Amino acid sequence: MLRNVQIPFTVLFGEARFKQEQIEEIEELSPSGAGFSTVSDFLRDTDAAHDWKHYRAGFDTSPRPRVAFGAYVQRKDHHSDYDHLRDERPLGNDPGAGYPAFITARHTLADEVGTKLTLRPATWLKTTFTFRAMTTDFDTVTDPTLSTIGPVPGGKVQAGKYDAHIYGLNATLTPWRRLYLFSTFTYQDSRTVTEDHGNPSIVPFRGDVYSVLTSAHYALGPLTDLNLSYDFSYANYGQNNDPDGLPLGIDYHRHGIRAGIGHKFWKRFLANLEYAWSYYSEPTSGHDNDFTANGVFATLHMHWQ
Repeated sequence: MLRNVQIPFTVLFGEARFKQEQIEEIEELSPSGAGFSTVSDFLRDTDAAHDWKHYRAGFDTSPRPRVAFGAYVQRKDHHSDYDHLRDERPLGNDPGAGYPAFITARHTLADEVGTKLTLRPATWLKTTFTFRAMTTDFDTVTDPTLSTIGPVPGGKVQAGKYDAHIYGLNATLTPWRRLYLFSTFTYQDSRTVTEDHGNPSIVPFRGDVYSVLTSAHYALGPLTDLNLSYDFSYANYGQNNDPDGLPLGIDYHRHGIRAGIGHKFWKRFLANLEYAWSYYSEPTSGHDNDFTANGVFATLHMHWQ
């Protein structure tokens, strides 16, 4: 990792990480219900080579005591090669065409950029704005094989692509010495597209996620604290493709509340008593997965030093 501080109030950084891995794997499965048989349903012997590369560069600057700004770019490159020494299905009609032995290589390339702006308009208020954009490409290389739709020539195919944008805003308030307030809001839009071979039932997995977390911490005294938090999450990934296929995807919203009290005693012990309430609703499952939960938690922590 490299760091440069020659520019006033600014830190430049860059890093690179590399990793290589070799794996030898043998998989064998006996026919179901034929434990006395010495013939395997399939036998696969594979040598795998993995190569990871990770690059990251950016800067952090604070030209004013109450202002800080930073940005970064990064790339993650993961390549895997598979050498299938044996691929046998002696009890099947197409020996040597088993999944996943026809896959000879996989390549994942992920690019990401991000920024963060921190402002302190007052001594009791700190705000942070964040943004991240990322994209990931998934490529697969296969041997020629047979499928239910006929011969597949093999070669390289873009198996999938993922794109996302994540926006965040959080604020920390300390209006009084005994009171600490924190709140964060996050919005994410994302899309995942996979190879569909012209099948209209396979549509992009696209949607949004909204998340909110708010917490309050109040010190009743030097040994006793009160805590209260609320979290909310909403997602709309329902695909709405009933005419052409299954209506896959998920829409949900969730609420959660926690309230508790903590007390320190005998210097090394901290006892907490909390009440938690959760509510979850999922319209895309016909509300079969909905639930409401209540819980009471008591914990005791002991510090050795």
